[in-house]
Amino acid sequence: MIKLSGSVGRMGLNRKHDVALVQKIMSLIKVRTKFGPKPIWSKRIDGRYTREMEPAIMCLQEHIGQKPTGKLECTAQTMNALTRALPLGDRNLLAIEGTIAVASPGTANRPAERIARETEAKAPFPKRERKALAAALMRVGKESGFCLKRQQDYVTADGRFASQLAFDITTVPEAGSGREVERALTKIVEAAPGWSAIAGGRLAFI
Repeated sequence: MIKLSGSVGRMGLNRKHDVALVQKIMSLIKVRTKFGPKPIWSKRIDGRYTREMEPAIMCLQEHIGQKPTGKLECTAQTMNALTRALPLGDRNLLAIEGTIAVASPGTANRPAERIARETEAKAPFPKRERKALAAALMRVGKESGFCLKRQQDYVTADGRFASQLAFDITTVPEAGSGREVERALTKIVEAAPGWSAIAGGRLAFI
């Protein structure tokens, strides 16, 4: 079931993760136009509420049988209506607090905070390197909205510290190629002094 933590729209709370979820919902719901069925929202999913969203939210409200006020209230009635309006496979979408990521429960179970804590506590590196990588993962995870499906920290045969990352790029709507993963890795190494990106989605401490 769809859940918002606050109102979205004109004079709403408009928390970033809630706005991203509403944008995602509107991108999945198609309405009839003179040019054929079109999604209510076809612009970027960036978690930012602007006045440009207001007519789209009003269209969404009309589609789900509500008065078009331009503001989605966080009520059980609204959540139920939004859930019913979505395709069956998208009715459990989750907004990940503090990010613009929108994921299914299966991909939202390892947010940046948990990965960062595990890295800082368990990675087989000296404390300084652990803390630097953990802080970078936390920062980039929140900024980019990427979820990590897997992470494995290890020491290579030649004694280098390394971390194998597997990103779930499906949680970021505009992520359509490996370039998005490269961008996330670049941000991580920029935020973690001493770490470099190497082939295969890996990081190495040089």
